[in-house]
Amino acid sequence: MDLFKSRRKELPELDDDFLPQPFDADNSVFLGSLEDVTPEELAPDSAEKGTGMGDRLYQLIRMLLLVLCVGIFAFCIWLMVDHYTEMNRTDDFYSNLSSQLFADEGKLADAGINQMMVPAQAPTLPVFADAQAAEAGDTVGGITPTQSYNLKFERMKALLVDLAAENPDTFGFIHIEGTNISYPIVQGKDNDHYLDYQSNGMPSVSGSIFADYRCNRSLMDDGNLILYGHNMTNGTMFNNVMNFFNEAVFLNTKIEIYTFDGLYTYEPFAIFRTNSRFPYFTTYFPEKQTMIDFCELMQAQSAINRGLTFTGDEKVLTLSTCTNIGDGRYAMHARLVKVER
Repeated sequence: MDLFKSRRKELPELDDDFLPQPFDADNSVFLGSLEDVTPEELAPDSAEKGTGMGDRLYQLIRMLLLVLCVGIFAFCIWLMVDHYTEMNRTDDFYSNLSSQLFADEGKLADAGINQMMVPAQAPTLPVFADAQAAEAGDTVGGITPTQSYNLKFERMKALLVDLAAENPDTFGFIHIEGTNISYPIVQGKDNDHYLDYQSNGMPSVSGSIFADYRCNRSLMDDGNLILYGHNMTNGTMFNNVMNFFNEAVFLNTKIEIYTFDGLYTYEPFAIFRTNSRFPYFTTYFPEKQTMIDFCELMQAQSAINRGLTFTGDEKVLTLSTCTNIGDGRYAMHARLVKVER
């Protein structure tokens, strides 16, 4: 037993300062501090927040801004949907017209357009004549027509008569094989109206293909027939004018213009990017040299140069569309090489 007692460690005696002291309520710092706390300091934070007039006004403004942003977003979505819906509706309208005229002959047997065609015993009409084969004494602007019945022209003429009955501004029809360009042409009293209206007079963001109001209805009396059209992002109207920057397209594609008195075929000789201030839309040529200078200037601007020589007797077709950047323009010029009158 003494062995265990000897190994036992004796606990140190504790000083009175380390012993728990009795609780003295009168000297409590904590309780004393409570006596100095005001009712406002004791109130919970949540009761104070959002109760002021300024805070309520701030919350109201935030809510109004949120509603406004949602409304603007919804309106923008509606505009986009309406824009593309209208573009597709316009494209369907023009595509239906074109399909009646340029589909395979077998598909046109029962087409409504054939019901409007003149009888086969109608006076014969000229077909295309190669300018190089023309005799000098019988030419108009270097082109001589020859006579033969042309079914395609009869079908187009019937369509133009029908379109003119609906809209007297009907001028003709443009068709470029291998592109989306196949549209009626109209001509207004200015160069603004048909930017926003299709050829049947209905409002449209796609507008129409329209002739410059200064141009003559008779293409043989016009030195430069200028046609305008939008550069639509869905590839319609004159968007495919840009295809002619491809050399193969430029060198191997012809442009057909149908009017009430003939079918005119043009060959491109210039394609370039410019602006609305460049005089590519000149319509007045008082003498042959003026036309020569104009054609040479346009060919000099061209991204693809055929190196043609001009005589001053040229009949020029100009296709103009926007680049959709500022006042930028794409301009293409073609010269008349074949005619049906």
